[in-house]
Amino acid sequence: MEMLKQKLCAFFRRRDLPNTLIMLADKHQMASSEDSPVTMKLKKMWLKAPYSEDADSANLGALDVEMDSRDQRDKDQLNIKQRHQLKHRELFLSRQVETLPATHIRGKCSVTLLNETESLLSYLNKDDTFFYCLVFDPSQKTLL
Repeated sequence: MEMLKQKLCAFFRRRDLPNTLIMLADKHQMASSEDSPVTMKLKKMWLKAPYSEDADSANLGALDVEMDSRDQRDKDQLNIKQRHQLKHRELFLSRQVETLPATHIRGKCSVTLLNETESLLSYLNKDDTFFYCLVFDPSQKTLL
């Protein structure tokens, strides 16, 4: 009698990573969130900044309104509890493949590459839904 086996891709949780790599992952997350449309607009305005203050005041006023509305949306979307819950939904892909007997598989979940166009709340609102954006190499203890 031959057992049914399944090839599986291994993912790691934050708690499985060394603390130094968790800090690196957090820095990566902050860096990617810094490249929001508002930040990009600020960078462009800085590069195109005129020498007189009058020409730039209208642009800054529009940017203030956009930043205020975006800040309010971000506050509405993620509170401290939800950010904590999101950290539990973050996984780290590894290139490690394991073959397990089908009897060892307890259930299934959905793991997707973090989609920046989708709201982070969508990962919290679905059961057994996780995301990843970095790859963990367990043999060399590095993030890619």
